[in-house]
Amino acid sequence: MKPYLIYCDDYHENAGGTMMLHFLCHLLNEQGCKAYLWRRRPVAHLGFRIFVRGQLRYWRDRFARKPLITNPRFNTPELFDRPDDFIAVYPEVIFGNPLRAPQVVRWLLHKPGHRGGPASFDKDDQVFFFRGPFNTLGLPPERSLALSYVMSDIYVEVPGQQRSGSCCLLRKGKDRAISAEAREAILVDGLDHEAMAQVFNQVEILISYDPYTMYNLYAGLCGCIPVVIPEPGVSKEQWMANPTDRLGIAYGFDDIPHAIETRDALKAEIERLVENSAREVTKFVTMTQAQSNR
Repeated sequence: MKPYLIYCDDYHENAGGTMMLHFLCHLLNEQGCKAYLWRRRPVAHLGFRIFVRGQLRYWRDRFARKPLITNPRFNTPELFDRPDDFIAVYPEVIFGNPLRAPQVVRWLLHKPGHRGGPASFDKDDQVFFFRGPFNTLGLPPERSLALSYVMSDIYVEVPGQQRSGSCCLLRKGKDRAISAEAREAILVDGLDHEAMAQVFNQVEILISYDPYTMYNLYAGLCGCIPVVIPEPGVSKEQWMANPTDRLGIAYGFDDIPHAIETRDALKAEIERLVENSAREVTKFVTMTQAQSNR
């Protein structure tokens, strides 16, 4: 069986894409595969000075074999020497094949091209998508790799908690027009998970300008009403085509009754998604290893 090299940055609890790459490495190892992290190199589009500084820091860390920051709960060893034959797993923002891997997997953790990466990939690449809204390439359903790492020990509703007011989450929506109501709300960007859960248990509504972040679901688990502010020209069905993905979340303030009515269903769905992660990884291994034998 070919080993997997997963191209990623240091683990950060507020970086959902990086978190998923580390989690994939963990689940692969838990299923008996050989999976390793490989430090991601800086990219040129960040600007010349930032790129040069990043390159110097990258090679310094590589030669010193400075380990990546990882989640101590995960089984995520790092590799510094490439094997002869392996499968590289790149997120959608990576151009080309920087590891010169004989087999390449692309994982769409967002819409291709949305965050400065390529909008299309090599015809020999195996492409998987994280969630339905990111499948802009028309991939078949079996190409899903929908993993769910839920911090259910942190994001839990406190019984009898008195609530008032709102909080606001910007993240990937920070460049959108922000309403006066959102500006007056508690800004939760950058908070650690414990602090975020505490705020979610104190307010009635989360005003979210990031339509696909896991924090929308976390707010619902804490008994807060997550209200995703609609993007211009994007209908509720275009935002999330699958009704299951809309459970417990309001798409605009007029949709709040739906969020309240489906809150319990959201919690049940989260439990199902966690159980489904292992099956998704088993499918992923079967498909990628079969490709390597062709």
